[in-house]
Amino acid sequence: MFKSLFLSVFFLSLFVSHYAQNKFAIEANAGFLSPFDSQKGLLGSVKVLYKTSDDFNLYVYSGYGFWDKNHVRYYDEGNKLHFESDENEHQLIPFYAGSRYYFNRNKYLDAFIESEIGMNILKFNSFDFTTQIDPENGKAILVKDNNSKKANNEFLVGLGFGIGFNHQLNSAANLTLAIKLNTMGNNSYRSLFSSTTTHFSFLAGFQFMI
Repeated sequence: MFKSLFLSVFFLSLFVSHYAQNKFAIEANAGFLSPFDSQKGLLGSVKVLYKTSDDFNLYVYSGYGFWDKNHVRYYDEGNKLHFESDENEHQLIPFYAGSRYYFNRNKYLDAFIESEIGMNILKFNSFDFTTQIDPENGKAILVKDNNSKKANNEFLVGLGFGIGFNHQLNSAANLTLAIKLNTMGNNSYRSLFSSTTTHFSFLAGFQFMI
């Protein structure tokens, strides 16, 4: 996984160094990843932007994110709410292309919106549930079967939307803050915009002009 990320960043760097004509920028971001139905995690990315006009950029990026358990909620026969997990150790490598539009500029901030489409490699462990009797009420409950652990590797289509701003530090560098919504899906049980495949990310980083 780390090899794939390294190769992606390496080839992006070669492309930029060959074609840069004061229209490219490299942006490195890191922050928190917050899936709708899982524990929170961390995310980092490296983005290459190409300036097509004063207010419009195209970009590509890759990165690495991780989080642990998902959340499964269900009610037993006695209408008691239970929380379990049938997936853990999630690892995400995104590959996206998108566009950024600066809709407002002032002395301190350059505000932008962006949209993107791409592919995601998602790795995680999954588990089956087994039925047990709850000693408190004698009702059947579902419990994760740790012996059923299975490694999974999925390729998911992704969409993303974000809003953020740049603050100029000097003529060659900006501070960047952004909030993004990303969703992933495929043609099986993971669908776009479902609670199990959608997450927010809160990112901060630096942008360097080339």
